[in-house]
Amino acid sequence: MTDKGKKVLAILGLTLLVNVGIEAKASSVKVNEIKAVTVKNSEEAAAVKVAEEFINGYIGVPNDNFGNWYYSQPVSKKFKSEYDNIVEAFDLEENILSGEKKESELTKEEKDLLKKYDYVEYDPIFGAGIMDVTESSFKVTSYNAKTGNMVLKDVSKKVEIDFPVKVLKEDGKWVVDGAGGVNIPVKK
Repeated sequence: MTDKGKKVLAILGLTLLVNVGIEAKASSVKVNEIKAVTVKNSEEAAAVKVAEEFINGYIGVPNDNFGNWYYSQPVSKKFKSEYDNIVEAFDLEENILSGEKKESELTKEEKDLLKKYDYVEYDPIFGAGIMDVTESSFKVTSYNAKTGNMVLKDVSKKVEIDFPVKVLKEDGKWVVDGAGGVNIPVKK
C-alpha cells in the first residue's frame, strides 16, 4: 500500500471514529434530558431519597404484597390517614356500583366521605394514570427545602407529567406527607 493509500485509510478511520464518538455522545444526551435535582447537603439527599424510593416502590410493588410494603413505608400520620380514607371511599363507591350496597343505606359519614373524595379515579396517588406509569422510573427534578415540596419526572420519558410529592420530618425522620392525589391540594 502506498503512503497516499495509508493516509486515506487513516483519515477514513479517524473520521469514522469521530463520527461514532459524536453519535454516542448525542444519544447519551437524549437519554439524560431529565436532570435530577442537585442536593446541597445530606439532609436534602435523605429527603429526596425518601420521595424517590416511595414513588418508585409504589408503582413497582406487586398487588399481592402491597399491604406489607405500604405499612412499612416512611409516610406521615396525616398521609396514612388520608390515603386510608381515599381507599375507603373508593371501596364504598365500588360497592355501590356493583350493587353490594345501596346509596339509601349509606350513613352520613359515608356520604361525607364519598363527597370529599369524589375526584378519586382508580388509584389514590396516580389516579387513572397508574396505568401509564407501571414501567416508569421517577427522579426528583426540583425541591423546595423550606416547604418540602418536590416535583418528580419519569426519567424513562414514558409519561410526561410533573408529579408532586411533599416530604417533612416526623419524629426525626424524613417521611412522605403528600403524593399525587393524597394530601396534595387539588387544583380546581
